[in-house]
Amino acid sequence: MRSRIIACPYCYSGLPWNGQIKDVKCPNCGHVIPISKMASSLVHLFCAPSIGGQRWAYEFLRFLCEHGWGNAVYIGRHDWVLAGCPIDLEDICRIIESGNQIELTGISRLLSQQSIPSFIAHEGRKKIGLAAISRLKRGEPDYLLRERIYYILRNFPIKEGEKILEQLKRDYPNIDGDEETPTGSALKEALMKCKRSK
Repeated sequence: MRSRIIACPYCYSGLPWNGQIKDVKCPNCGHVIPISKMASSLVHLFCAPSIGGQRWAYEFLRFLCEHGWGNAVYIGRHDWVLAGCPIDLEDICRIIESGNQIELTGISRLLSQQSIPSFIAHEGRKKIGLAAISRLKRGEPDYLLRERIYYILRNFPIKEGEKILEQLKRDYPNIDGDEETPTGSALKEALMKCKRSK
């Protein structure tokens, strides 16, 4: 089988790949590249419109191509992989509710674009906001994870977020409550947007 090159989504180094659909450990950074998950997710996205007329799949694939893999790379081209290769709104919400630092970073960058698929921008607004609030209500101890969630709430604000954000501002006055820190700045923006939401 002809040798190919695959890029590690964690350290961005290229490495030889034999084309087999199985996960590969990057020799440079040690992270596992989830080739199996990428392959199954891409097959789903490509096939869904023709099988079930799922418009969201077409929209999401076009969004990834135009904003992630096209000439104008507005997002890190591996953010979709880092986020766990989500293929629908339920995947996105699950990552927000239980994802690790890398997954949350990837999904927050995907959701921070000026142009995002309508099934996310409209139908998903409330669900994504509620998923973010659910994560914060469980008492997320890591301030970097909270910061990523604040960015998500800034872009998907809902009125229900106002109370929990005010509480976190009081619970962590030296980080989340300090607007001079990145986390405090992100919380301030999210809180302002949630207050203005209907």
